[in-house]
Amino acid sequence: MRGSELDFRRVLVVGAGRSGRGAVSALAELAGEIAIVDDDVKRSDWLPTAYSNVVFFGTQRAFLGTFGGAWATLVVLSPGFRPFPELTPDGVQTVGEIELGYRLSRGMLVGVTGTNGKTSVTQMIHQMLSSAGINSVAAGNIGVPFSEVAAHDGIKVVEISSFQLASTSELHLDVAVWTNFAPDHLDQHGSLEAYKAAKERVWRNQGASDLRVLNADDEVIVLSQRESGPREVTFSLKGRSDYGVARGRIVTPKGPLVRIADMKRQIPHEIANLLCASAVALELGAPLEAVSQYLLSFSGFEHRVEYVGELDGVRFYNDSKATSPSATVSAVMSFATVVLLAGGRNKNLDLSELLEAQSHLKKVVVFGEAAESLAHIFSGAGVPYEMAWSMEEAVRRGFSAAQSGDVVLLSPANTSFDWYADYGQRGLDFKDKVVKLLKERGT
Repeated sequence: MRGSELDFRRVLVVGAGRSGRGAVSALAELAGEIAIVDDDVKRSDWLPTAYSNVVFFGTQRAFLGTFGGAWATLVVLSPGFRPFPELTPDGVQTVGEIELGYRLSRGMLVGVTGTNGKTSVTQMIHQMLSSAGINSVAAGNIGVPFSEVAAHDGIKVVEISSFQLASTSELHLDVAVWTNFAPDHLDQHGSLEAYKAAKERVWRNQGASDLRVLNADDEVIVLSQRESGPREVTFSLKGRSDYGVARGRIVTPKGPLVRIADMKRQIPHEIANLLCASAVALELGAPLEAVSQYLLSFSGFEHRVEYVGELDGVRFYNDSKATSPSATVSAVMSFATVVLLAGGRNKNLDLSELLEAQSHLKKVVVFGEAAESLAHIFSGAGVPYEMAWSMEEAVRRGFSAAQSGDVVLLSPANTSFDWYADYGQRGLDFKDKVVKLLKERGT
């Protein structure tokens, strides 16, 4: 085990979502007894009956009524879950699921954080390494709990959210990656400074033999608080860096890769993500040829500026993963003229930042809880808008406002939790309604 010793006699896992389930799986052969609490347990489709050492599965209040607050020798917290204070009394070891994964892990760890792009970069690094024959696994906020695969062989490429970083203490990354920074999750962190401080924890505990990969185009990252010692490499779309673009070609300290004109996808923020991932893969020993082949074959990811179809010269794209204004601005500015579908539940962010892409907006269709706020912002700036009360209505209104050569883009700039369980469900609904429209028109 890495880091300080943990007391596994009686473990309380707080949260029965993916992270909590991963923690239970990792602890099954280590813990004496396991209790699991989640106030939505009645809605859970998971029952931990496969584990003989699980002694409780229920709500926080029911647990306290049965065991009291001094039962656990170790508490494992799922990200974003705020437990009753009685569950984490002074003197009881408390770790986040990512920290637990680190303590149980072996082999090299690559950690990826950032406001936007961290899921894509995590996937890209893993896929580049795999295509080069280097054993790796992608985990963390990407959907596979880190603790569940921590003891596996190979390089662990771990996506780490701000919530997960905030609960780390001894986490030590061999390679730490920060893709970009913009306001996000202020409803949870309380302030921009608190959110930034959580992100900066990705650099903590690194030593001289470790590597940092930084976005040279992001001033917040360049000026972030970090100890000297680890080697640093930079990537940039705009200026001088270790990994960048020169004369239309992606260049690296190890040699040139590919011409951007030869790539299937030429969306600027995706190229930045690919630069970042290439830096990590090449620094970890992937050959230039393998990375070049990956760049040439890359065709994007689901729910990330994903091409859905075309009707009468109007192209439809699904960017449901964009849950912040900065992500939506990047997507909109990838196209000349856009009919934007935006809305959902705001995270206490300044939605007026969407006006940075105003010159690319032909019209906006707003929906969900944020519809009125968005309508106010766009009407005040003279951007035409309409309201929609369902995804189907939004798609049809978007198509009616477009003409040949335009793009209808679902890039919500808000979370999905007003209408949907997650951004994936929202993106699938969008695609379903687009396909329905295409079929009606016989295409």
